[in-house]
Parts: sequence; structure tokens; C-alpha cells
Amino acid sequence: MANSGFVITDKGLAVASVANAGGPLINPVRFKVGYDVNYSLDPEELRQREALNGPVLYQGYLEGYSRVDEDTIMLILPMNYTVGNFAFGEVGIYLEDDTLFAICVFTDRIEKIRSNDQSQTGNSYNMRAFLKLAQGAALIQAPTSSLDTAN
Repeated sequence: MANSGFVITDKGLAVASVANAGGPLINPVRFKVGYDVNYSLDPEELRQREALNGPVLYQGYLEGYSRVDEDTIMLILPMNYTVGNFAFGEVGIYLEDDTLFAICVFTDRIEKIRSNDQSQTGNSYNMRAFLKLAQGAALIQAPTSSLDTAN
């Protein structure tokens, strides 16, 4: 299943353009998954998005992050066994003020199945969003349950 990769939106880039080490920082806090699928894999089109294209099926909080290098951070977007049942085709990362910071669109829907007490085995996802910013990964204030802040 192909996808666009996470693309930082124009509004996300505007927030990033004023971020600096003394503050304000970029503060992604949650993610949303939506129903729509395969409407664009073009980064230029996705940069203009201000919301997911389809109805929101689930929203959760980012779980952690790690700095990959000086200008790249990896965010963790968890959906555990208690989440579902639905099929999603798009994911958005949102800032505290509900600004869509980054978006990823899939070519095919992904099934998210919840476990239940009747022995139905569900699935879990820990999506990893790699975000690259010319301003540097140090300007992102991700969730405090960091996986690795020493890099």
C-alpha cells in the first residue's frame, strides 16, 4: 500500500517559520485518521490542505518521538487493540490549536480491527511520521513521553 509520506502543510510551514529555540516552538499534540483515500499523492496539493478530506474516524494523542538527525524528527501515532472497527485512508498531525501540521494519504484503506472478549483478535498500529524541517528538529516540542531525546 503506497502513500504520500507525511507532508507538512502550508499552515504548518507558517508555524515553523516563526519557531525558534527561545520560543515559540512547534507543538504537535494529536493525530486524526480519516476515511477518504487516494485523493492526492502530490506533495504540492497536500501542502494546501487545512483538514482531512473525509470524515474523522478516530483521534488520539501522539505517544512519543525521537530525533533522527538535526532536521528530522519521528513522531509515534498509536492505535492500540481497543481502537476500531474502521478502515482509514488518511492521517493528519495536529497542533494544540487544531491546525493541520502534516498529512499523509494512502492509496488503499487500512483496516483497524478492535479486539473483543469473544476471542476476536484485533490489530494495533504504531505509525511513525518522519518530519523534516530546515529549521531543525530541536524546534519541535513533541509529547513528553519521548522515546529518545538524547540524539
